[in-house]
Amino acid sequence: MLLTEIIKVDDNEELDKLCKIIESHCGEILAIYRKTKGKFLYRGIKNFYKLSDGKNFLFKKIRDDRKPIELSGAMQKIHDDSIRKLGGKAGRGNSIFCSTDEDEAYNWGNSTIIFPKDGWNITYFSKIKLRGGDYIFDFLDSLHNEVENIMSMEFSKTTYQQAIEKKNLKPFIFDEAFSGKVYTIKMKEAGNKMVCSNLDEIIMEEFKRLGISFDKNSSKLLEQFKRRSEILISGDSYLAISISKSDDTLTYIRKRLNF
Repeated sequence: MLLTEIIKVDDNEELDKLCKIIESHCGEILAIYRKTKGKFLYRGIKNFYKLSDGKNFLFKKIRDDRKPIELSGAMQKIHDDSIRKLGGKAGRGNSIFCSTDEDEAYNWGNSTIIFPKDGWNITYFSKIKLRGGDYIFDFLDSLHNEVENIMSMEFSKTTYQQAIEKKNLKPFIFDEAFSGKVYTIKMKEAGNKMVCSNLDEIIMEEFKRLGISFDKNSSKLLEQFKRRSEILISGDSYLAISISKSDDTLTYIRKRLNF
């Protein structure tokens, strides 16, 4: 059952009822917040107060059909398939994007603290120390652009290396911001075109190098709250509470629940 279906909170109900929802249905994240010393999972939500009818909290379903805004749909699918092959469940297409940095969340809308309903899944990268979301996006976008360059060539009478030389392109290279390795993208015949056959292997290798993790009970997760990390959360629903300085909702809830 979604959090939105558990209870309807209106202006006349006490904040204690909201606290009971968190205690009863969001205990996993509450236990984590009690260890993070005032650090939380933040999410920017556009038109928050319109969606919440002016309240300082909002219950939302986590969509499992998210369409990419900047990344290509094909690359998002390969990204999410790679996560599943590595044992994870939270990908870009079925998760909400959270940050351990309040300012980063503010860039996307009204800053809120997130309380996912128990049973949620997580994906994060334990070895990225700063701006993890930008890091992963740049990695995927660079890979996608390189493949598009190669795919746009005429391969019917030329080899991969000849096409690279003809177009004055370099083989796909991760610079020092990534792994410093050079990957030769394996190609195979498909009629008169060439298609990439091992993007998922390239992505999975880089994800493993970056310490991809799906463990929400690990000390690795607690370390993420000390950094500017992007974290993917999948599940069925969540509670978002505004961190507006002009309202004491969050102050009261933190004191009441001791986190």
